[in-house]
Amino acid sequence: MRASNVSCRFWTNQIYLSADRDLDIKNNNMLFILNYHSKGILDVLYKASTNGDLNYKRKWLILTNFSIQNTHNFLFDKFGSMPFRFDSNVKVTTLSSLTNSDETFFLYEMYNTGFGKNGSFISNYYGYWSSKRDGFVHIGSRNRYREKYVLSGVNLKAGTVIRTPNINDSEINNYLIQRTPDDWISKFGYSIFVLLVDMHKFKYTQIKREMWFGNDSAGLNGGVAQALYEEVVDISSTMTLMKIRRLGFHDYFNPMYKFSTVFIFRNRGGHCLWQNEFLKPFSTGVWISMFIILLLISISIKVINWTEVKYLKSICSYSLVSTILITISILCQQGSPILPRYITSRFVLFVVLTLSFILYNYYTSSIVSALLNTKPKELTTFRDLIRTGLQLGIQMAPYTLVIFQRNMNEDLQTIRRLIFPEKGKPHVWNLTEGLEKVRIGGSAYHVESGYAYSVISKTFDPQAICEISDKIALIPPSMLPYWLKKDAPYRNLFKLSLRRIEEVGLVQRNRKIWEKEKPPCLSNTILLSVGLDQIFIALFLLVVGYFISCSIMFLEICYVTYVKKKQHQQ
Repeated sequence: MRASNVSCRFWTNQIYLSADRDLDIKNNNMLFILNYHSKGILDVLYKASTNGDLNYKRKWLILTNFSIQNTHNFLFDKFGSMPFRFDSNVKVTTLSSLTNSDETFFLYEMYNTGFGKNGSFISNYYGYWSSKRDGFVHIGSRNRYREKYVLSGVNLKAGTVIRTPNINDSEINNYLIQRTPDDWISKFGYSIFVLLVDMHKFKYTQIKREMWFGNDSAGLNGGVAQALYEEVVDISSTMTLMKIRRLGFHDYFNPMYKFSTVFIFRNRGGHCLWQNEFLKPFSTGVWISMFIILLLISISIKVINWTEVKYLKSICSYSLVSTILITISILCQQGSPILPRYITSRFVLFVVLTLSFILYNYYTSSIVSALLNTKPKELTTFRDLIRTGLQLGIQMAPYTLVIFQRNMNEDLQTIRRLIFPEKGKPHVWNLTEGLEKVRIGGSAYHVESGYAYSVISKTFDPQAICEISDKIALIPPSMLPYWLKKDAPYRNLFKLSLRRIEEVGLVQRNRKIWEKEKPPCLSNTILLSVGLDQIFIALFLLVVGYFISCSIMFLEICYVTYVKKKQHQQ
């Protein structure tokens, strides 16, 4: 960056400046010393102002070699029309006395509270330097923030974003204090902005735009960003989302507003068709133990039956396969198809019935408990949302459209095509319509979460609130900061003021008004209906079982037919 076309000729106590050499400024901590008695000093300052070098990053010291009776009037006459900024770091020295034993200089600072904005030229006594004291003595408050606090008379233009149609310029301020569920980012920002106005006593004029940024990478071709960059507005009364590509053109500071956009829908629970609910109540070790016990019980029943037939002449005999079927029937609470005659068999049957009663109660209790207390699986990805088959809709917002245009993620583009089909009406719903579709069920609505929660808490019943899912976000939760044009003159002042507002609790108070949290689930249980997707495994086993049975029957028929045919041939 070029400050001005200057060259330096160093003498013992003075620096003379002329316009015959280019000086490149790369060090922000450089101090430029100007001799007031040199020709063209005002031209040098004007050029520095034009090149943006009269800001807080550049230090300027103007030396004089005479004493002044009325310093403030002198400085106003000589420098009052100079385009100083509010954050200009320009100081002037005046001679107090000059003797052989003592040399003292008074130091004054100069700035303008708002050049071209009805601001005032200010000159303050800053301190003095004395050779006797061998150093600089600062006079007045050490708190520079307090010394440059009041902006009385300054008229600034503030940019804000209003997406609600039919809001006239004369109605902007009244609209921004209404607690209606729209334009909450601007309303929250304005509620803090008016505190700045009250602190610094400046006047302002609101200028509205329909978006924060334009569509290019830096966002400078539209919205408040363009107005700030082109200095159509001086400050912003709204907040915005910070992006890396925008840092070269705007300054961001004091993040305050919690912002996120999410897909909101009722998650009533869903299960993968191949998710085996019937194996869940027992661990793998228990199932293996039960299988071993089933074999042992079947073998013991067969051994006892064989003993009764051989030694007690019982006429009821059954095979090992039959005993296995009998044991399974008992464990499944279907009872026993046989009635043993002897006490030994009856006692074994009693033990098996008792065991089946205990296991069955454990099993069914676990299933019921899972249905009553287990929450539905949260959907967290765009692909999960697509698989639900829900009708997708959005609230019209400029940042949503920009995301769809710039993010080429395959799943996100699939969502875009579902929302904006090639044939038919786009699924763009207003807040009331979109949340009503969500309440009824079968739809997912993309909206700024704060808007949605304020309506959901008033219109959804407790069961519907408990089913709300909001884990899929186009814009992850983030804190929105205030923003100004890069190196704006009021940046440091407003940064400190906003920090003070936050420290005394006023920001937290406004957050409670404008930031709505997700309504709490007041129900202790979420009842899930048992659907076909949950009993799919049971139905699948039934179909497979019938298929295997029919196949075995066919093989048996073929085998018997083959045997009879062979016997007939013999």
